[in-house]
Amino acid sequence: MREGDLVHVATAPNEIEARLWKGILEDNGIQSMIKVAESLNLYLSPLALRHRLYVLEEDEQKAREILGGAITFEPEYEDE
Repeated sequence: MREGDLVHVATAPNEIEARLWKGILEDNGIQSMIKVAESLNLYLSPLALRHRLYVLEEDEQKAREILGGAITFEPEYEDE
């Protein structure tokens, strides 16, 4: 993936849900990338941290449509 062409499409409450969403996109032919949304905390497992899901800019619209029914969490703010 070309990181410069990536756009943020969703933020998952944890790594497990982010990987689920990534799988849904891949099943629909869309490549995606997951990044941890917050700095690591020594007391929390990386599994418990929010994760951002990115896709290529040209896949943004389709990805949002596909994930529309799957997304169950969206934070009140984004740290872009």
